[in-house]
Amino acid sequence: MTFEVTFDERRRIVVICLREGVTVESLIEGYEGLLSDQGFSENMDVLWDLSGLDLARFPLGDIRRVQARLKEFMVMRGKDYKAALMTTRTLDYQLLRVYIGILQMIGANFKLKIFNSSTDALKWLDQ
Repeated sequence: MTFEVTFDERRRIVVICLREGVTVESLIEGYEGLLSDQGFSENMDVLWDLSGLDLARFPLGDIRRVQARLKEFMVMRGKDYKAALMTTRTLDYQLLRVYIGILQMIGANFKLKIFNSSTDALKWLDQ
């Protein structure tokens, strides 16, 4: 599966793992499903595990489409949550820095940080 969701109800965290082969359509469909899932609640923190992707292979047009849709979903997400983006690839880490800049320009209303390990990401989300 290219879009996997796990809920950690004790921590109030949702973990989204994206794998190679994920498309814009499957990502948006998966995210819509997440928002309507019984395990999801408003303002849940999220860990996006992007370590299974090569972000350099995503066309910029696809990134823009995802960002536009995520902006629409922000109303449903709540206003007070943290999002940790995790990748183990150096180039992807740098690309994520650019994407975060774009998200901030479109008015992202949440705390966002990039990590290269899930352990560090979860520690930050637990704070």
